[in-house]
Amino acid sequence: MPENQHEQEFDLRVYVHAVLGRKWLVLGFAGALVVLVTIGTMMQTKLYEARVSVLVGRDMPRLLSTDPLPQERFREKDYMKTQVAILTSRAFLETVIRKLIAEGFYGKATLEPPQSQVTGLAGALQARVTVTTVEDNMVVRIAVQGTVPERVARLANGIAEVYVTYNRDQKQDMAAQAGLVLRNARLIEGLRAGRSVNELLGH
Repeated sequence: MPENQHEQEFDLRVYVHAVLGRKWLVLGFAGALVVLVTIGTMMQTKLYEARVSVLVGRDMPRLLSTDPLPQERFREKDYMKTQVAILTSRAFLETVIRKLIAEGFYGKATLEPPQSQVTGLAGALQARVTVTTVEDNMVVRIAVQGTVPERVARLANGIAEVYVTYNRDQKQDMAAQAGLVLRNARLIEGLRAGRSVNELLGH
């Protein structure tokens, strides 16, 4: 056992002497490696990420006296998944691109851009967009990555603006349809009661 220990100490001394004898070579290699890594890091393109949060509730605010039922929770999760799918869809992003083109974001503003341009820009944007949901919350977070901070922020805000408009229009359409159904139901009830159409319509 002592002989083995002596051999190990001897081998270690040999290695130490070998390294010290070439210390300038070792230091030069280490320095060159640090310089190369630093240059490579500085040459890498910086990526920025802009984030925006959007409330995507489908219903008007209402008071809940108890916790939502399990089936209601499942419906909310399905609804959130649908909204994420809409926000990341090519068709929706093409709408965003058309809005930005009309604002002059991609150069000269125009209301009728070529479809090939819209499709190409929407595809490129789709690869840079990430949409996530917040647990137990009707909020989605939209994140867009890019190399120019100001443009990345405008893209994220543009997606949010178009979605808010889309969501508002959907709710208005649903409210209008519900009002029409209610009006027709009242009209049918009035006719059954023997009232005239002009009377029911307020003429």
